[in-house]
Amino acid sequence: MRIFIFSLIMLGALLLPQISFGQCEPDSTVPSSSGIYPDSLVVPGCQFFDTTVTFILPRDTTETAGGITIPVPFISFIIDSITGLPDGISWECNLGPDCRYVVSRDSMDVDTIGCIRLFGTTQVPSFYTITVHLTADFVLFGQVASQGSILTAPLTVNNCIFTGDCYTLNLDSNCEPAILDIQNNVPSNGKSGFSYDWSITSNNGFSFSSQDENVASQMLTQAGEYYIDYNASIDTLGYSITNARIDAVNCTDILDPGDLYWYLIAPNGDTLANTFGSPITNGGGNLPIFTGINTSILDSGTYRMEVWDFDNIGSDDGCATNSGGSGADISFAIPPSNRDSLSVTSGGLTVTFFFNNPVQEISCSDTISIFPTPASPDFVVRGDTLQGPLQVDWCVTETLEIAALGDSIEWFLNGNQVPSKGGAFVLEEGGTYEALLVNTTTFCRSVASEIVVIENQIATPAIVKVVDTIFVGSPNSQYTYSWFDIGGTELAQGTSFTPFTSGQFFVVATDNVTGCKSVGSDTLQLTLTNIEELLNGNFSLYPNPASDFINLKTELSIGQSSEIYLRDLPGRLVRSWSKSILPGEQLTRLNIGDLNRGVYFLELRMDGRSWTQKIVID
Repeated sequence: MRIFIFSLIMLGALLLPQISFGQCEPDSTVPSSSGIYPDSLVVPGCQFFDTTVTFILPRDTTETAGGITIPVPFISFIIDSITGLPDGISWECNLGPDCRYVVSRDSMDVDTIGCIRLFGTTQVPSFYTITVHLTADFVLFGQVASQGSILTAPLTVNNCIFTGDCYTLNLDSNCEPAILDIQNNVPSNGKSGFSYDWSITSNNGFSFSSQDENVASQMLTQAGEYYIDYNASIDTLGYSITNARIDAVNCTDILDPGDLYWYLIAPNGDTLANTFGSPITNGGGNLPIFTGINTSILDSGTYRMEVWDFDNIGSDDGCATNSGGSGADISFAIPPSNRDSLSVTSGGLTVTFFFNNPVQEISCSDTISIFPTPASPDFVVRGDTLQGPLQVDWCVTETLEIAALGDSIEWFLNGNQVPSKGGAFVLEEGGTYEALLVNTTTFCRSVASEIVVIENQIATPAIVKVVDTIFVGSPNSQYTYSWFDIGGTELAQGTSFTPFTSGQFFVVATDNVTGCKSVGSDTLQLTLTNIEELLNGNFSLYPNPASDFINLKTELSIGQSSEIYLRDLPGRLVRSWSKSILPGEQLTRLNIGDLNRGVYFLELRMDGRSWTQKIVID
C-alpha cells in the first residue's frame, strides 16, 4: 500500500517565505517595455515549483505641475517585499543584499532588468495576486525623493493531483473541508466483463463504498487519514481449451476396441486440431484418454469434436453411433455453460473439455491526509479579548493597537494583504481588517476574523480673540470645548474663555457622542491690561491667604465704577461685587467666610480693562 500525503513533502527551508539572493537569471528575450514577464503564473499543487519572473523597470516617468509636463528620471528601485504569495512559496531576487536596482540612464540597452525566483511547494490551491512592493528613488525639481510603487501578477495554484495505475486523485485542498475527485484509470469503454469495487474509509468515521465504474466527488468535511482501496476485475479475454478427455466411445473393430483419432472444428468449419495421421492403437480400450488439445483464445460460437475409429479394410466408424462414415461428432458452445470444465455426450461418445478463462485483477491502495482548519483568531482591543466580527470606534488622536491571537497571523485591510504586521500593530488608518491564523506546518488557514475600525476624526477648532476673550469660531453643539494654557493645564470649558492672567492658550474639542478629541487649536497669546495703568498710586490685596474677608486697598486719581469677580480654579464664577472706588486712598472689604478652602482668582474690571490675582482661602 502506498502512502499518499498531500502536506509534508517539502524541505524545512521552504516552510515559510524568505529572501535569498542571486539564484535567477533575467530572461533577455522578454519585450523591452516596462512590465513583468510572464504576467501570470500557474503553479501545480503539492509539487515542488521553481520558476523565474523577469521584470523591466522604467528609466523615467512624467509629472504634471501647473499644466506643464516635466520628465522625472528614476535613480534606483528597491524591492521591499512581496505579498500575496501562497504559503510554502519563497522568493529571491538576483541582486543582493537589498534587492536594489540602479537605473543606468547612459546605457543603450533596455531599461533596468531584473528577476525574481519563485520556488517551493504549496498545498493551498486557489487564485492569488502577487504584489511586488517597490521603493523608487527619483529626481524632481533637482531634489532626490522616494515613492512607493507596485507590480502585480495573478498566480493560480492548481489542485493537488496524484496519478497512479488504478486512478487519478484530484484534491482541491489538504485542509478541511476538501473535495476529492477520482478518475478511474481502468475504464471499460463500454465493454462487458469489467467490475469494480471502491472503498474510502477514515479514522474519523467517514465511510464510502461503490461498485460503480466512476464514483461521484467526495466531500471530506473532517480532518483525518482517508484510506482508499480499489479493485478492478477484467473478464474480457475469453476462453481457451487446455485439454480434452475422451471418456466413452461407441466404435469398435472386430479385432480390437478401436484405433482412435479426432478433429476439433471451429464454427466457420476450419479444423483447429486433428490426429488423423497418428491414431491411438486400441485407444477405445484404454479410456479415458487425454487428447492434449491446447488452443488459443476461442471466438464465441458452436464448436464440434469428431472422434473416429480408424479402419484399414472399410470406411472409418464414427464413435458416437458406430456407423461407418458418420455419427462421429459432439457439439459445445463458447462461452461454455460451465466456466472450468464441461462434459458433452452424443450417442455413445462422451468428451470432457477443460477451459481457461483469464481474469485480470487490479488493486491499488492509498492514504491521503486532511488536516484541521485552525479556529478563527480572537482579537485584543484595549486590553479586552474579543471574538470577531466586531466594530471598533477609533479616535485618530489616540494610539490604538489591535492584536490577533496566534503564532502566525496574516492581516488584510480592505481585501489587500498588509505586509509585515505580525500579530499586533498600531493603527494608521481605519477600514475593514481581517486576520487569519495560519498553521506553519500544514499551511491550513482559519476562516478570516473581521474587525471594522471606524475612524473618528474631530476637526481642529478655529479660535479668535476679541479684546481679552477668546472665542471658538463656528462651535458645534455636539462638542465640548476645553481651554488649556501652554503647559497643558485645563483652565475652563465653554465656547469662549476669558483668562485671568496673560499667557498662551488653546482649545480642544470633545465629541460628546464618541468621546473623541480633536487636535489642539492654534495657540493665541493674550496680554491683559495691567491695572497699574489705571491706578495712580499704591494698591494691594490682603490678607493672602485669607479666611473671612479680603481687603482691596486702592488709590485712584479719579473715581471709577468697578466689577469684582471671584472664580475657582476651573474658572467657575463663585462670587461677584459691584463697587464704586473713589479718588484717593480707599479700602474695600470683600466677605469670603462662607467659601470652601482652595485656590481662587480675583478679577478687578474697570473701564473695559482687567487685573487678576490669585487668592488662597484657608
